[in-house]
Amino acid sequence: MSILSLGYVQNLYNKSNLRVNWLTVQKILIESSVRSDTSQFAWLWSTKAVTQSSHADLRSSITSGACIPQGSSSSIFAAEFWITTEKSEDYVLKALKLEKLAGHDLKTNPMYKYYEKFLDKTLSPKVDNWLKAGKSDEYVKMELGLKHLTGSTLTASPKYTFYERYLSLQLDEWIKLEISNNYVLRELGLKGLTGEALTKNPKYERYETFVQRKLESWLGNPLYFSGVVRFGVECDTCEPTQAKDAYKTYVQYATMYDDMLFNSIKNGGDPFIVIEARARQNSKNSALG
Repeated sequence: MSILSLGYVQNLYNKSNLRVNWLTVQKILIESSVRSDTSQFAWLWSTKAVTQSSHADLRSSITSGACIPQGSSSSIFAAEFWITTEKSEDYVLKALKLEKLAGHDLKTNPMYKYYEKFLDKTLSPKVDNWLKAGKSDEYVKMELGLKHLTGSTLTASPKYTFYERYLSLQLDEWIKLEISNNYVLRELGLKGLTGEALTKNPKYERYETFVQRKLESWLGNPLYFSGVVRFGVECDTCEPTQAKDAYKTYVQYATMYDDMLFNSIKNGGDPFIVIEARARQNSKNSALG
């Protein structure tokens, strides 16, 4: 099989003005598959031909079963092609002969990388939009078709990666905006739960992660006592249970702060700076009475 040079393909493309027939396009796609640069150009060419050509036969031929070029970035170009031609997920699965596969068999199939890249190209923008719109995790799960999946069936889904990505980005956003604990409890459907009903809830781990990340963010930029209102411990209108929870959060922060100072000295930090910081913290603590 001969190897077509990129220059040759470009020259043929320029002369054709998108009037070449499908056999020529197919020939270039197949022969150029040995070299990734030529293959990629040919794939882009076929995509452009589909979107710009006025010839129905060329459009129909390419969209009905274009061969996939073999190259280091071929999955990207395949995904771009299907997106450009507005192909559905079902179409892509059938085109790759993956529609009857699932789990391990699906993910180990040589053609899976093309489907995976197609999902990334189509779902990543949606994840970003859902985050901007403040959609709940349940909404995202429903949109991804994961609502009725559980256990290993859920985690084995190709779309579960995007659900996890949304949860991670949502958590980052909450930390960045310094969202209150009560808001997060409400968003996770944990508001009002106590005891085992709270701690054994599947989403409680996410809440714990949020609190831990929140405290760690404060440690990175130490919280002076003038900012203790973040905890809500001096809120006169708070209910006793709210004040108690807020104070627990503050105590947890103070403990982590102590550990940070101790480790700083242990690892060679300036003891005078550390002691001075500790003294400032003690003076602020005294304000609690």
